[in-house]
Amino acid sequence: MRDGTAHNCSTWLVVIGMAPTIGSRPDRWVGRRQTLIERLHAACGERLRLGQLARDLGVSERTVARDVERLQLSGVPLDTRRGPGGGVSLRTAGAVIPVMFDLPEVAVLISSLAELGPTAGESAASAMRKLADALRPTR
Repeated sequence: MRDGTAHNCSTWLVVIGMAPTIGSRPDRWVGRRQTLIERLHAACGERLRLGQLARDLGVSERTVARDVERLQLSGVPLDTRRGPGGGVSLRTAGAVIPVMFDLPEVAVLISSLAELGPTAGESAASAMRKLADALRPTR
């Protein structure tokens, strides 16, 4: 990683095709899905029950199930299992794989984070700092 820090689990950045307005329903959806991914990431591959995630997020199990489905459709590698011992987990890829973005891709990510609120969470603030640093000219 650019900042030299190591992580035990993979880190995923997901941008869902919405342009939320601060305080609007889509804004809450994006923030909740970001929190869901971070919670699953912190579990380092262990399966978490929908009921526990629902309590943590302050929503219904059905809402968490819909969020999980939407994230899966967006390409987030989530494993789900029904029944006893079931739940959802984030498949980890081991080491974080460097990703190269061109300028328009960096711009869309910055715009999305700015719309969400670059300080909506520590990961959003960290991502915004890294993207802004990538735009700074090298000497």
